[in-house]
Amino acid sequence: MLDGGKSLTFWEQFTNSCIGFYSLFVELITYLPKLENMMDIYFQYPGYENRPTMAEMLKNISLSLIDSDMTIFSPRPYVPSFIEVLGIHMQPNKKMDKRLQEFMDKANTGVVYFNFGTILNVTSIPKPSMRSLINVLGRLEQKIVFRWINNDTRNFPNNFYVNSWLPQKEILNHPNCKVFITHGGVHGIIETIDAGVPIIGFPVFGDQFQNIKISQENGIGIMSNIFRMTEETFEKDIKLIINDKKFSENVKRMSSIFHDRPMSALETAVYWVEYVIRNGGAHHLRSAAVDLTW
Repeated sequence: MLDGGKSLTFWEQFTNSCIGFYSLFVELITYLPKLENMMDIYFQYPGYENRPTMAEMLKNISLSLIDSDMTIFSPRPYVPSFIEVLGIHMQPNKKMDKRLQEFMDKANTGVVYFNFGTILNVTSIPKPSMRSLINVLGRLEQKIVFRWINNDTRNFPNNFYVNSWLPQKEILNHPNCKVFITHGGVHGIIETIDAGVPIIGFPVFGDQFQNIKISQENGIGIMSNIFRMTEETFEKDIKLIINDKKFSENVKRMSSIFHDRPMSALETAVYWVEYVIRNGGAHHLRSAAVDLTW
């Protein structure tokens, strides 16, 4: 489903309805039968023939841990068995590589961090767009920490630190990190909110568009188009993010809201899993809606 932030347009509402019907159709006609077939092949044990169907098992779920958080997404009317745990993947900060640590410590004018994640191959981005991005970043007085698919730094300006793997949470939480250039994955968004760092978002597919749109609505970043970007438009955006303090102030406010909770996401998940165990499946949390046939 789409999350349009503060309000959904008619087209977004219509799209949500279509996605809902399509998902239900695919689940019943394609997805569940394929899962049943796989289970019959790979999960054979004495008496497996009497195993409940996938549809029956899905109706018997005691608790759902949801990869969402009200800090980012608009409030939703969840039933009691739906618990938001976005950020559950985040661990305490670790020590950075010595060379990277020194690079960021010496960046008195700040650091711009670029990472498009592990799923999106940055080499698939049009070369003119990538060259424009690198040219603009190379002209900045800030240092650039840049994730690339290999460690070849021959084509990068002198203010770049380039590596194929970077400790994202530690970089974002470094006091000199000023901007995060991201594709808009939800985990990257919650990590930058956790650290209080504004973003420039270049969404490419999936939920990245809504994540960046919501971030822009909340005043913590700017949404751009990596396929239509020019040096002029990107330079305007990056300088606006760096120089306009409202972005930093807004994301720090959101960070404060995100941390204002009795337990962390991991502690929340552990509590509710143990709650279900203590209460024999916690059937009192189960909604009668799961028994509806439509």
